[in-house]
Amino acid sequence: MDMVTRDDPKLDKRAVSLLVKSGEAVPGVALEKRISLQVR
Repeated sequence: MDMVTRDDPKLDKRAVSLLVKSGEAVPGVALEKRISLQVR
């Protein structure tokens, strides 16, 4: 019985976003421009 649980690696979305905005090509990544509206 394995008592240690392992998590999947997490993607650092902020770092990827900064790379893409700086002009780096990141495979499988594209920026989407959205307009968000919240009514409270």
